[in-house]
Amino acid sequence: MVRSSRNSNRKKKKPHTLIKTKPNIPPGGGKNVIDARPKIPSYPDLTFMLWNIRHFSIKKQQKQIKIYFKDTYLLNEIIKTIKTSPVPDVVNILEVVANSAKGDSGTGVVGIQQLVETLKPASQYITPPTGRERYGFIGLGHWNFKEGTLQNCETAGKFKRTAAKVKISHGTKNCNLVSFHAPAPKDMADYIKSNPGPNELPGILNNPLQLVSEKVNELDKEIPLIFAGDFNLKVIDDPLQRRFLQSLRRYIPGLEFIDHGRKTSLKSKATDQDGNFILPKPGENLLTYTRRFRSHAYDQIFFRKLEKYSVSVRSVIKNLISNFDIPPQTIAEQKGLSSDILQAVLKISDHLPVVAQFRFHRPKPNFVFDGESLRVKKPNL
Repeated sequence: MVRSSRNSNRKKKKPHTLIKTKPNIPPGGGKNVIDARPKIPSYPDLTFMLWNIRHFSIKKQQKQIKIYFKDTYLLNEIIKTIKTSPVPDVVNILEVVANSAKGDSGTGVVGIQQLVETLKPASQYITPPTGRERYGFIGLGHWNFKEGTLQNCETAGKFKRTAAKVKISHGTKNCNLVSFHAPAPKDMADYIKSNPGPNELPGILNNPLQLVSEKVNELDKEIPLIFAGDFNLKVIDDPLQRRFLQSLRRYIPGLEFIDHGRKTSLKSKATDQDGNFILPKPGENLLTYTRRFRSHAYDQIFFRKLEKYSVSVRSVIKNLISNFDIPPQTIAEQKGLSSDILQAVLKISDHLPVVAQFRFHRPKPNFVFDGESLRVKKPNL
């Protein structure tokens, strides 16, 4: 039997050519290759709350809300707001009273201690007095207060202000927190208008925010940094003041502005721009209604980028006394109701809490084969 010539003319397959230079891959393949990445330890997540609680003191917080929620204690409302989701690891409270008008000392400290006692397990750090005010820090999570110092940021005249810095730790990991309560809104606005900066950006020469920023930039750049405070700037309604705040990055390289884009301070009167009362809409709950009392975005949080980590941030604005319902009277019978509700809210504070959730990510390894060996390319962050 004669075989077909078709089969005899088939080209024989050449064997696969092996690379003569073997890559320098350890035994075990991929498992060991993954272990070759840079040894960068993981960083625990951190949820941070900033809250300017107006004139926080034990005398104020022990009182009841007399106007609208007559059976509600102020301290209970503060605790309830802190405990609503997301629950913070660290709470930074501004306007902790150092001395009352009558000369009593320590009222704000006792108020912080009462909060810590109620929020157990919790820890605290309270700065020495800076004029009539202290900065209070409460730890609710696994972060502990390692050390705290004051950064002296005083300037001449009416701009005398002092910031606070505290270092927190989680095991061997550390984080710096800097808190600052800026001068009054009118003072900040007058200064910005009278001190134009180069390139049509507002200058901040000798302004307390500049002095604070210069000292913040001296802190350890190998650990996370959170820079927060009531900066008394209308970053939503005033483009010049917004650029002023963003210009802090000139003094702190790598500083990132968490632009939550929401107003955090509250009006002093329950009226709109035309002087009309802000009345509840039919069926509107208190949470939605009180949002319309918001005035300016004074309270802001910054963070500084790390060389070894990328950071994702989620920001939340918490509302006050949201667990109550508006009484079921008709709108016509509630001419004074809007003022009563706003005054009840202001009894707690004239600011809403701002929460930032920080998540630190280790960079993924970038493997490169150069023809001879497999190496890890340094990540670009």
